[in-house]
Amino acid sequence: MKSRFRKPRFSLPVFSAFRASAAGRNAFFLSFVFLLNVAGILHAATFCWVGGDSGAWRNSASWTDENGNTVSSFPGRYDTAVFSSINSVTITDAITASDVGDIQAENTDLTFKENVYFRGTTVIANSLTMEKEAQFLGALESITTTGEQVYAGNCVTNRDVVLTGAKVSFEGPINSWSADSRKIEIVGDASFKGIIGGTQKLSSLKVSGALTLAGNVSITADSVSFGSTVDSDSDTTARSLAITGNAEFSGAVGGTNLLSSLSVTGTTMTSTDVSFNAGSGTLTFRGAFSGSATINSPAVFSAGNTFTNLTVGSGTQTFDITITFAGGTTQTVSGTLSCNGTSANYVTLTSG
Repeated sequence: MKSRFRKPRFSLPVFSAFRASAAGRNAFFLSFVFLLNVAGILHAATFCWVGGDSGAWRNSASWTDENGNTVSSFPGRYDTAVFSSINSVTITDAITASDVGDIQAENTDLTFKENVYFRGTTVIANSLTMEKEAQFLGALESITTTGEQVYAGNCVTNRDVVLTGAKVSFEGPINSWSADSRKIEIVGDASFKGIIGGTQKLSSLKVSGALTLAGNVSITADSVSFGSTVDSDSDTTARSLAITGNAEFSGAVGGTNLLSSLSVTGTTMTSTDVSFNAGSGTLTFRGAFSGSATINSPAVFSAGNTFTNLTVGSGTQTFDITITFAGGTTQTVSGTLSCNGTSANYVTLTSG
């Protein structure tokens, strides 16, 4: 008689669920990533720089532990890198795969020659110079310097980040990492040169101090806020500023060094009486304008503006100023309307 043998079946419910649904796969992946992060945090260490005024980050000989002992590795994304008793350090290698964690370099001028991915919570330095690409990733919340921060290359952010320094200069483009747009807040003065948000827009861009335009600048963000003046970097080369989004101004625009033009696609708001100066270039406000303004250049406004006070012309201009209100609807000025032409150069208000 032939015997029959049935192969036993084994069932692992966790992995069956993992195979069965995308939700299960995602939950498993997120749990795995979480465990890796916890493991990294639990094994976080402090490294102290001993690599002299120039050296490689990814070289264990450049570091000791906090007790001065030699180490067999270098700081990663969960570690803290400490620079003390040295005025200036240049990091010569790229730091991307391992990433950079927290940095404590209050008295040190740091320069990174190659691409760097920041993933720690805080970076503190006397000054910071990024000669190539900088990416703000991981848990990064703030970069703080006593002196200047200079970002010479491409800058990409996947974090809402606060940059605090005497001056923060972006010489290249700035973009969010993806369509999940991010915020950048600059506490201090700033300088922009390139295209901001051109590939992936920012959620918001805020500058508390004076802004200098070192080139023709375009900004794409849901909201843009300037806490002080906006000027070109030279009194002989006027720069343009184009904002795609809503804008708030709190200081004179082109008051020291003229802009060549200014355009805002969204709403424009002023927190005080702001003067706008683009010489004979055009100021274009495509969304509703609210607040007080002194317009010292030809301008085009949309419909539905609510001015507190509106002054047109300084009375010393050497060109005609025409203000066009597009849409033909009623414009509201709750305070004072003043038009200051000259005998040779007129001020004209017209509906478009």
